[in-house]
Amino acid sequence: MTPDPNNTIVREIEASVNGNGLRICYKNPQKPFAKSLAETVKHITSGGYKPTAPQCDIEVEPLSLNCATPSSVIFMLSDKGNWQFATDTAPLQFKEGADKSRYSNFCRVAPDGTSYPFDKPYGGSAPCRMISFSAVAPVAEYVDRFDFVVDVIHENKPGKKSPLRLIIDPDIRNPGGSGS
Repeated sequence: MTPDPNNTIVREIEASVNGNGLRICYKNPQKPFAKSLAETVKHITSGGYKPTAPQCDIEVEPLSLNCATPSSVIFMLSDKGNWQFATDTAPLQFKEGADKSRYSNFCRVAPDGTSYPFDKPYGGSAPCRMISFSAVAPVAEYVDRFDFVVDVIHENKPGKKSPLRLIIDPDIRNPGGSGS
C-alpha cells in the first residue's frame, strides 16, 4: 500500500481528567496537509504545527478519517499533561471485524521525528506523543473500530512516578471522502 505522497491527515487528541470524568476532543481540522508524511512530521517536531481550538467532542461526533485517497495518518497527543502513547504494546489496536488490510506502516514517532515500527521497541527517551500509519481509501462507507492505548504518568508517591494505562475508544469512521 502506498499513500499519496502529498496527502497527510493530522488529528490531535486532547485528553484531560477532571475529577472522575475523562474529556477527549480533537483539535485540528480534517483537511489533509499537502505534504508528505516525512515533511509533516518534521513540520510538527520543529514546532511549526500550531493546533487550533478543539474541533469536536467525541460524544458529539465520532472521529472520521475521511481518506478519499490513500493517505498517511498522524495521531498526536496534545502537549498538555502527562499523556503518552503506550510503548510496551501497540498504541493503536483494532477491534474484531475491522478491515486491517486497509492500514499499514504503523510507527511510534519520537519528539525528534525518529519513527519506530510498532513491532520494534520504542527507542526514544522522551514520551511518545505521536503515532503514524498508512490508510487506503475505502470503496464504500464503513467503520473500522480501534482503540488508542495510552499511559498517564502520575506521581503515586513523592518522587515515584508510574503509568496508569487507559484505553481510549473513539469509534473511527472512514466515509471515503463523503465528508469534508
